[in-house]
Amino acid sequence: MSTQNYRVGLNHVGSYQVSGQPHISQVTLTTNANHSDRIEFPNVTKTVIVRSNDISAVRVHFSPYTASYGYTDDASTSNNFITLSGSGQIELDVKCKEVFISAPAAAGSEVVEIYAELTSIPKERMFSLDGVEGVSS
Repeated sequence: MSTQNYRVGLNHVGSYQVSGQPHISQVTLTTNANHSDRIEFPNVTKTVIVRSNDISAVRVHFSPYTASYGYTDDASTSNNFITLSGSGQIELDVKCKEVFISAPAAAGSEVVEIYAELTSIPKERMFSLDGVEGVSS
């Protein structure tokens, strides 16, 4: 008789099939066009929605815009980001433990709302998307 120990993890299908735990964040971006703000989630995400209510563009990254967070590949060198132009939102069906938000140009303060649907998977079990093959464009 096998005594396997099943636990919640990245390949645990049930963690993604159940309704997610809601998580809401808000960030006011700085006017520094060479900086990204980091939003960390308490657990691995199932879905992330980023909404901007301002007219300027906003960038969504899975690695920082500058290497100030200790990452090896930052978004500024590989265009590793999605641009949300003007007022609008984007929904990403993605498992991650953090996202980075930046403004491509200094246009005053930008308020960005981040809505996430969280799994029960602890963020310590998720790898960083920094430097992952196929992530940069």
